Amino acid sequence: MSVEKQKALTLSLTGDVFTGEKFGNYLWIFPLIVGFTVWEAVTRAGLVPSSRLPTFSSVLVVFFASIQSEAFLLRIGHSFLNLICGLFLAFSVALPLAFVAGSRNRFDLTLTPIVMLFGALPDLSFLPLLVMWFGPGSVAAVIMASLAGFFPIYFTVREGTKNIPRELFDVTAIFKSDRLSTFTKMVLPAISPHMFSGLRLAYDFAWEIIIAIEIATRVAGIGNFIDSNVASGSLQNGFAAILAIAIVAIVVDRTFFGSLESWTRKWA
Repeated sequence: MSVEKQKALTLSLTGDVFTGEKFGNYLWIFPLIVGFTVWEAVTRAGLVPSSRLPTFSSVLVVFFASIQSEAFLLRIGHSFLNLICGLFLAFSVALPLAFVAGSRNRFDLTLTPIVMLFGALPDLSFLPLLVMWFGPGSVAAVIMASLAGFFPIYFTVREGTKNIPRELFDVTAIFKSDRLSTFTKMVLPAISPHMFSGLRLAYDFAWEIIIAIEIATRVAGIGNFIDSNVASGSLQNGFAAILAIAIVAIVVDRTFFGSLESWTRKWA
């Protein structure tokens, strides 16, 4: 390796360290540590009564005990399965509609105002109807999660499709590319960053909806576990469940969606 290449490689590596490109991926941990430390200090000092907020250390002890319980893990798994099913349903419906809306102005002018109308309504306003139609079970939870996830996927994919230069479609027409090749080799790579960003947002929204539904309708899941324990005064169990949800949400977001978005940017 030449001296110039060695210098370039050294500058590149040190630049990554000092500009914080790799270190920056973990900066979000420090506010959490500060928050948990303040939580522990406030409760230890008695500024907030333990009947309202347990110490973080006691919640942590209960959390590690809870994750060894099969019933506790099954509740988390049940909620997560409902969420994944809802996201899959939302993605399956939103993706083709958003692509057509982004590439066909007439279709866009017809459909998007209706989508915006329903998107402006609170998601939980549909819950009483779904419970009446399907009962207070997993079906209602999955449909509500799909409703919450539909809108961010639709609007991000629609915007990504509209941002594709029209000249690229002219080039594919010149080379007589079929529709499948045009979609898989040009459109899909171009909209993939928007598509997975929308899916990432939908994932966050769906978690909120799933927990709210389980609390409101007492569907078996981690949300119902939180509600029942808080109502009975077992705050440590309730906060331990909230901590478990947060860890699952963060791990999936940072590992799966983070890696997926990085890969799609390179692909695009």
